[in-house]
Amino acid sequence: QAIKNKISVSFIEAIYLAPYGVQAMSQSVKGVVETSNNIAIIKLEDDKFKLLSSTRSLVESAKEETALRVGAAFEILGFKVIYNDSYPSWAPNPNSQLTKKVVAEYKKYSGKAPVVTCIHAGLECGIINSLVPGMDSISIGPNLFDVHSVNEHIEYDSAVRTMGFLRHLIKAL
Repeated sequence: QAIKNKISVSFIEAIYLAPYGVQAMSQSVKGVVETSNNIAIIKLEDDKFKLLSSTRSLVESAKEETALRVGAAFEILGFKVIYNDSYPSWAPNPNSQLTKKVVAEYKKYSGKAPVVTCIHAGLECGIINSLVPGMDSISIGPNLFDVHSVNEHIEYDSAVRTMGFLRHLIKAL
């Protein structure tokens, strides 16, 4: 399939103009990305370029603003842009009552302080929190490696430790 040179050049220019990669770092959790954009998939389909872009942020307004900037790069060069589903943002609250309770219970369970941080990813907590305003939530889990690849794997000992702690936490709550 061949696409007119002018359209191909415009598409490449739009990719060049669109924000890509880390856009901002978190102000509340040191070393964690707050907002990013990933041009994830480019296809040639029905004599048209199709592009899927994934924008994530801990802050909903920053996610929306970055997505609009990506869209503007393509719209200004004549491409049609469709905005659709995304994971809702979920801002971390390392000082919440729930976090403090879980940290205290982890110390009782293991004798060690847990590492309290966040990750830059879409999580179900964001979806649930968007449906229950004001809800406090945390995410805990085992150590995972090479996530979303054919080499994805879990650290067995951390899975056992996480299951044991969850049993303890449920009883404590």
